[in-house]
Amino acid sequence: MLSVLSKLSWFFKENWKRYSVAISLLIFVGILDVLPPKIVGMAIDAIQIGSMNQNLILKYIGGLLLITVVSYFITYIWMYQLFGGAS
Repeated sequence: MLSVLSKLSWFFKENWKRYSVAISLLIFVGILDVLPPKIVGMAIDAIQIGSMNQNLILKYIGGLLLITVVSYFITYIWMYQLFGGAS
């Protein structure tokens, strides 16, 4: 396995920027994808306490939608960076 990586070292040196961006965005999306369960948990806690109102519901739904859209576009960019290097 390591011998294959050493033979491809010229390729990784040539495309290090592309792979660095892809890996950085992948890590960011991984962190971003942890937020929706936290938001759902906060919404459930608000329901249980009895402090849920229309503004809070809209805030939670808006946050979930925003995270979904941002996560989608960042995932597209890192996948393009990573797999676009094959062309």
